[in-house]
Amino acid sequence: MNILHINTADILGGAGIAAYRLHQALNKRPDIHSQLLVGIKRGTDENTSSIVENRFQYYINRLFHRAALKIGWDGFKVFSPKKKLRESVKRADVIHLHNVHGGFFSLPSILQMAEKKPVVWTLHDMWALTGGCCFSYDCTRYLQNCITQKDNSYPCKMPHRIYKKKKAIYQKSKIELILPSLYMNNIAKESPLIKDFNAIHIRFGIDLSNYRPLDKINSKRCFGIDENSTVVAFRASNDKQKGLSFAIEAMQRLQSKSKVSLLTFDQKGLVANLYNKYSVVELGWVKDPSIMAKAFSAMDIFLMPSTAESFGLMAMEAMACGTVVLAFDNTVLSETLFAPAGGITVPQGDTECLKFKLEELIDNHRYRFDISGNAVALAKRHYDIESHVSKVVSVYNKLLIHDHLNK
Repeated sequence: MNILHINTADILGGAGIAAYRLHQALNKRPDIHSQLLVGIKRGTDENTSSIVENRFQYYINRLFHRAALKIGWDGFKVFSPKKKLRESVKRADVIHLHNVHGGFFSLPSILQMAEKKPVVWTLHDMWALTGGCCFSYDCTRYLQNCITQKDNSYPCKMPHRIYKKKKAIYQKSKIELILPSLYMNNIAKESPLIKDFNAIHIRFGIDLSNYRPLDKINSKRCFGIDENSTVVAFRASNDKQKGLSFAIEAMQRLQSKSKVSLLTFDQKGLVANLYNKYSVVELGWVKDPSIMAKAFSAMDIFLMPSTAESFGLMAMEAMACGTVVLAFDNTVLSETLFAPAGGITVPQGDTECLKFKLEELIDNHRYRFDISGNAVALAKRHYDIESHVSKVVSVYNKLLIHDHLNK
């Protein structure tokens, strides 16, 4: 069985990492060959290739794509990937779409592929069912026609034109959806654009032989962190939805008699106003899963005050390593954490409540220990990569049987 995955990137972002892990796990099976086609390649996997010739072409396409979006025109390319895409589709038995926004892929390509091969689409965000927003936040216009935008990830002055174009393409396409959470599943059911597609809920998975509890003292020593301190960690990112401002405010106002150290990853230099209060270790972006697992084991508490998520891969990884996750509710994270058993959520945007719960977790070791044990058990039960892969392969097999019968 030949599978073609298409995604914006291979080892960048939650969607890229999830798609890449599935791609790698599939290639470990003797009866499957997986190929990953991406807008921009950062890794070294031999079965992963870029849809354009080089990064220059990718960024030029992205630049012109963003300009065209402002007038509601999706699909403009300076450097066309049609030849490479056509050859890859021809070799595939099943096409598996992931994130296809960002300027490397065009909407009409979805219809062209669906006319030739079975298509599966994992929704890593809400872009597929809006006029351009990756997340709708409190906006419900995607249930009508997306007259205006709430999320400016891909600014578009006429999102209703993109919405209308998607509707026309989807109505002619046969696509099987994979939704990583019940949260996304419920959103899909309400969407006028995709509610008629067949959909299945399949949680993401991780390699539990890598993401597991390691010795906490040794893990702290590896990063030069005081082994007697309580380590609070969070993702330092300029991406607004990740909630960095909430994490910083909670840490600034935190009052605890315990010694607290701070660990961040992703971008460096964004927490300079905390340098005087805490011992801070900034890891930057971590590509190596084994280093990330060790970092999670060094943490005592992982702050994840995101205001929008479709699943929350890092919450899942933290759980598997026995790290207590503290997040906002009213997102998918309550579901991912099986809160309050496997993690804690507080009202979204309530920094005072976030600070209060953080202080409680720091000062109450027993409380933290109990949640940690629950989190590990829940991760083992629900987030094994092999379970994820087997369920996805079942979808592939079903589509191939159906495709064969209809020929």
